[in-house]
Amino acid sequence: MREIVFDYMAWRGQYIPMIPIELITKLDRIRTHVMVDSGATYSIFHADIAEGLGLTLDKGEIIHPLIVDGKAIPVYLHTVTVRLGEEEFKARIGFSDKVGVEFNLLGRRDIFDRFTVSFSDKRKILRFIFEDETAH
Repeated sequence: MREIVFDYMAWRGQYIPMIPIELITKLDRIRTHVMVDSGATYSIFHADIAEGLGLTLDKGEIIHPLIVDGKAIPVYLHTVTVRLGEEEFKARIGFSDKVGVEFNLLGRRDIFDRFTVSFSDKRKILRFIFEDETAH
């Protein structure tokens, strides 16, 4: 069992579960920050991240998830390599030019099923616990 621990980051006078992450394709890699959102089904990044990775936005599978205000936005899913701490794995990540928030979101699909994720607002830390399935 391996554990990755992140401190919450300060953002606009409060601490939120925002962590560093790296997205990797055959063409490039981008380090950025994401807010870990246990209420989000999909991870959604701004379209400029897809462009930086050499992905053609609309070549991905299109979905229309509902966002906070109840509106649906077009999101294009692409499979990329995700580096979280020392762990690397493939995940389907959504990209959109209609993201209405300043930060990228790390949702549950293809992420939370790989880890036990624990938020501690009191201690302002976020834990990702990776359990090697072959150890059972």
